[in-house]
Amino acid sequence: MKVRKGDNFKLSKDGALTLLYFAGGRQETWKGPAVFMAGEAESAAKGGKKVASPEVKMMPASAIQKIAAAPFPLPRSGVGSSGATQMLRSAPGRTGATAAKSMVPPDRAGATPMMEKSPPGRSGAIQTMAPVCPVPSKDAPSPEVVRKEIKQAEAVYQDLKQKAGADDFTPELYFLGVLAEYRQYSEMNKILDDLLKKNPGDPALKEMKTWVRTQSLCGG
Repeated sequence: MKVRKGDNFKLSKDGALTLLYFAGGRQETWKGPAVFMAGEAESAAKGGKKVASPEVKMMPASAIQKIAAAPFPLPRSGVGSSGATQMLRSAPGRTGATAAKSMVPPDRAGATPMMEKSPPGRSGAIQTMAPVCPVPSKDAPSPEVVRKEIKQAEAVYQDLKQKAGADDFTPELYFLGVLAEYRQYSEMNKILDDLLKKNPGDPALKEMKTWVRTQSLCGG
């Protein structure tokens, strides 16, 4: 979910939300009841006498860079005073923040469609978008280099996973970004399948699966 400076969040008693700021790598885990507002590099609590405070972790710069540069698209959701979306990545923009946990489906206005539906005419046909295939780079790394980079990234991923909470999927976002960079779509599918088992029907994960499938059609 794209988070902008000034976006407000309101969590119920059992709610939880994690924000990851690309500027500085600050990861905040908020637990309800809580009311807070997103800032440039950290959030600000709002409310009365009992103001909530988040659990704060600092993510490695290398992991933040991979998440920020991940090529796969995720749906964006318009955020009001109480909106929150799980596992949705923001593109590096005004605040560079990622929201995770506390799922709500994206609204129509904020969605990033992988399939475009044309208004039904006489035939009632549905128009689909052709996959956008990346242009092969002349400076593509050798298979040996790719294996080395992925092995190193997997070690970082496992370390992040050990330190993360059960519902924190930031480590998966990092490793998915690395796998996408090297076009390892079958491995991406395995991780996404595992995440979907824990979160059946999650719209962000389903859209990522669609993106992986379209990229696989390009011969990746």
